[in-house]
Amino acid sequence: MQRLLFVAICPARLIWVFATIFSLALIFGVASLPAMAASGNPTLKVVPKNVGIPGDGINCKSILPNGTSVCHVTLTETLSSGKPLNWFTRSDFPAKFAPSSGRLSPGQSVKVTITTRFCGGFTNFYSVGPKNVATTTFQCG
Repeated sequence: MQRLLFVAICPARLIWVFATIFSLALIFGVASLPAMAASGNPTLKVVPKNVGIPGDGINCKSILPNGTSVCHVTLTETLSSGKPLNWFTRSDFPAKFAPSSGRLSPGQSVKVTITTRFCGGFTNFYSVGPKNVATTTFQCG
């Protein structure tokens, strides 16, 4: 009888030990996820997020005689990204970007010149990275 009781208690203790170990692994594993996410997700940022011709925004020249506006933004890969990222640009309304694509290392920045003929409200310029899209809103008129 005593031997049978030992066999019955032992599996219950074994289950409890496994459950405890599993719970601790989950707790410490989940706690380390933000650190892994910060070092593993390349993130692209743009400054400023809103631009426009004088009177409507910042970082743009007035409408030039040829009908274009020239704006400047700075793209940066966050320092905590942990690895380089490739990026490219696009827009809702035709625009030229210089440079229009590239590769950034963590903490590195690049100045992008945007030339557009858009004037008549709002349009968006996009800097597209592997994990996010950094949007700049342009206002004219």
